[in-house]
Amino acid sequence: MFFVNLYFKIKLKDVEIIDFNVNNNISLKFTILLFLVFQVVDFYYEDGFIGMISQWFMYWVMGIMSVLIMNLINYYKNYKYFQGK
Repeated sequence: MFFVNLYFKIKLKDVEIIDFNVNNNISLKFTILLFLVFQVVDFYYEDGFIGMISQWFMYWVMGIMSVLIMNLINYYKNYKYFQGK
């Protein structure tokens, strides 16, 4: 995903990127609340505090992957938009 993102960034370096992901308005309060719910669930299902902390790495990986995917979708839509012109 990183290399595909880099490819689109190089292809679209001379154009002004349009943000097609404008419906992304998740609040910080909701994100923190969701994280806390996952922590409580992990505390009970992953054998306590150590299991809960071990899941943090997976949350970071999933977060980084979701940001890359959102950027990739936006770059792809920009690529298709400017390729048609």
